[in-house]
Amino acid sequence: MITTLCFGKKPARPEAQPKLKFAKYAVALPEPPAAFGYSSLLPTDCGMLSNDSIGDCVIAGAEHETMLWTASGGSAASFTDGTAIADYSAITGYDPTDPSTDQGADMQVAASYRRKTGMIDASGKRHPITGYVSVERGNFAQHKLATWLFGAVGLGLQVSRAQVDQFDRGEPWDGPLDPATAGGHYVALTDFRDGYLFVVTWGRVQRVSMDFFLANNDESLAYFSQEFLKAGVAPNGFDAVQLQIDLNAINSAKGNFNMPVIPVDAKTLAAQIAAGNEAMAAMIKNKVPGWEQHLIPGGAIAAGVEAVVDAANSVRDNPPAA
Repeated sequence: MITTLCFGKKPARPEAQPKLKFAKYAVALPEPPAAFGYSSLLPTDCGMLSNDSIGDCVIAGAEHETMLWTASGGSAASFTDGTAIADYSAITGYDPTDPSTDQGADMQVAASYRRKTGMIDASGKRHPITGYVSVERGNFAQHKLATWLFGAVGLGLQVSRAQVDQFDRGEPWDGPLDPATAGGHYVALTDFRDGYLFVVTWGRVQRVSMDFFLANNDESLAYFSQEFLKAGVAPNGFDAVQLQIDLNAINSAKGNFNMPVIPVDAKTLAAQIAAGNEAMAAMIKNKVPGWEQHLIPGGAIAAGVEAVVDAANSVRDNPPAA
């Protein structure tokens, strides 16, 4: 039985959501089955991972997702309270000797850490993700499709003491929140069955009603795990090639060239964007009066270059009729 409120997801930051949206890559796909799920790949008790004592739900959820992905390939990684605390500390600065540092984690910050570093398992091995995309808040169809494709979706919810009590009684999460105890919580969404969403939290599978999901989902991320996709469990159809190209373009623009696979097209696109940014910045410096330069946001330059590159590529790929 859970006696303390162990949530730990920091408030959603709409302005920090990934530029890569799940809807862009979910193309030409069949409808997912009415009922499906991957939680059977996990042990019945997959561990609290310290979320019964500290607010590390974002890290515990990440480890549960990694357990599922690696189990799909026949070699399940194991995690402990110690591994969860290690990554929680690395991501947030948590110090086990100082309770005041237990402030929870930001989903976006944790996702970036998972891509760059990866979660550490009990053997010391790191499990990075290749990338991640945002799933539209409260969009049931997108969440179902993303779960079907990726095996798990990182689901951000508002929960309260009422949901802790429902968990203890083996009841679905449903009904209103208790405003006095409400807070952000991260769970791994893995199944859709019997009219419910199924999530992994506090070491076991929990049912969530559709109404509760729609009312309390405040952010979600779908992760691109090579460990899961290589196992051949996920259905085909997701435009993984385009996602890889976009990820490489973004990382190249940041000076990060350590992606595992860089297709030729990705190099070309990254070079186009980088050259365009430099040319645009030089043009502004030479043509725009100095007193006006500060009025142009840096993001506007990058957005303009990307729009021009996209338009040029579209003409190249779809030349006008003679």
